[in-house]
Amino acid sequence: MKIFLKRCAVFTIFPLLFFIINFIINLFIILHNPLVINEEIIILGDSHVMTAINPHLMHNTINISQAGEPYIITYIKLKKILEKNKPKKIILGFGYHNISAFNDGKLSRADSVNEIFSRIYPLFSLETLNILDAIDINHFYFFRALFFNTMLYPHTDHMRYIGSFSKRNKSKLDKADVEFAINRHFYNGSIEYGVSAIQINFLEKILMLANKNDIKIFLVNPPLHRLYRENIPKKLKESYIQIKNKYITSGLHVLDYSEYKLDDKYFYDYDHLNSNGAELFTQIIDNIVSK
Repeated sequence: MKIFLKRCAVFTIFPLLFFIINFIINLFIILHNPLVINEEIIILGDSHVMTAINPHLMHNTINISQAGEPYIITYIKLKKILEKNKPKKIILGFGYHNISAFNDGKLSRADSVNEIFSRIYPLFSLETLNILDAIDINHFYFFRALFFNTMLYPHTDHMRYIGSFSKRNKSKLDKADVEFAINRHFYNGSIEYGVSAIQINFLEKILMLANKNDIKIFLVNPPLHRLYRENIPKKLKESYIQIKNKYITSGLHVLDYSEYKLDDKYFYDYDHLNSNGAELFTQIIDNIVSK
């Protein structure tokens, strides 16, 4: 029995040491490779601004948006960015779907949580955990992402939380399903998600963080296809307008182009622009932001 226990101990210790050594190496790489952003204008948000604003058509601008990113993750990213960087301006996605309670489940639902945690694991800290405690998170996927990305082998790239502009050359409106997009963003079955107090709270935190660091922030709602726009739940749309008007009254720059009329050829699907649409819309945004 003692021999068996000793063998078990040996077989346990070596893998454990392997995991610990890899974790230390990856932690060293993360801590000694700080994020450096030299651009003066940073574009933050999810796939809507990721596809709508082309930073290559603007001066000294970078788009680090990522698909499916809720405000709580944007807030954590921005705090990390501001540790070593001082942008002058921020363009932040501010669409109808951004304030939907649909976003509250992104760190707990299996269809999104693995992807998000696999991107943001380098941002994990006690402070981050305290922030994430504000919402329901899937702890299994949290530690799973940490294990697979830091304990199996040394990674050279731990900056996967930094996105980029996504150029979508074609239009797939003929194949897109507007009802699917609407249901995904605004309905849980037959019940409306409604407005998320959590997303509004972290939007406010982003605004306060920008103000604290003397950063000029622009809230941007890119153009939406008429069929998508007309099917947004009335209550959520009214709430969005109230929030938008409150921000405008307070002096914030809110650029709502959701009703901007564009031909179908400029849309990738019903709620994203393609590269031609992005080129047109970027010119509009650049003329405002660059002043």
